[in-house]
Amino acid sequence: MTKISLKIRKSNWETIAFLLIYDFLKTTGKYFVRSELMRMENIDKAVNWLKHLNHKKHPEHPEETLQRTIQNLRDKGYIIFHGQGEYELTQPGIKECKRVARELNVQVSDIDETIQVVKNDYKVETIEKAKEIMKQLTPEQMKSVLQKVNNSK
Repeated sequence: MTKISLKIRKSNWETIAFLLIYDFLKTTGKYFVRSELMRMENIDKAVNWLKHLNHKKHPEHPEETLQRTIQNLRDKGYIIFHGQGEYELTQPGIKECKRVARELNVQVSDIDETIQVVKNDYKVETIEKAKEIMKQLTPEQMKSVLQKVNNSK
């Protein structure tokens, strides 16, 4: 599994919440309903994404944590609660939601490109071998790999 070492936001859970809400933003616009957000498939998706974000531990109560995070986003002005489980993204919320989704996508593609450069440079065929090599690279060697990734864009 590819790990993302940089955090998009201070809170992994805020990152996860914005990514889940982004799915609604693409399909239903700026409105979403708590029951849809809290569906088990979204909770499973959230727990899986936490692994990619190097979250410190497996959450014991992800539903409660996600609900608390949504309340925090409301308190910060990213979301408006209309009652009866109905929410609306504010303009700052829409902007932040799109930014988080865009930056996470860029990070994932950068990781994939970095692995490909290592595979090519060190003539290995598997992702696992490339990851092992990456763990052993000196900072100077890693800087060289990242320069190649940036030059290929």
